[in-house]
Amino acid sequence: MCFIIKGGIAVVLHNLGAVVGRQGDLDRGYRLTKEAVREWQDMGNKELILQGVETIASLLVMEAAARPEFAGAKYRQAALLYGGAEIGRETIKSPLPGGTRREYDAAQVALKEGLGLDRYAALWREGRSLPQETIAARALDAE
Repeated sequence: MCFIIKGGIAVVLHNLGAVVGRQGDLDRGYRLTKEAVREWQDMGNKELILQGVETIASLLVMEAAARPEFAGAKYRQAALLYGGAEIGRETIKSPLPGGTRREYDAAQVALKEGLGLDRYAALWREGRSLPQETIAARALDAE
């Protein structure tokens, strides 16, 4: 029972992190989403860890738009995380949730524009080459 409650709380934290991030409170968005990812790591839920990684990548893209002076670094981190999450989803056969597709596609457009296609593709490949534990750790280190 406690495991179910813990998982539910992590989902709420994740969703709240995504919402407050979209509203401009990026620091709180990161904090809440990272807390959810850590809970999912404790539970061993790979699919939700990947969702959290993607949300952190999305927050990085939002931060790049809000703070142009940091855009290059944020875009690089986001492209790497998205690439790592993509291979993770392929490995566990878990497609991107349909409700997140529009935001995901918009983030990819921003990344390609911000990094250029060659740099974007290189970072994406690098992310795909990293172990899933490394991708999750990098997401948790992102700010």
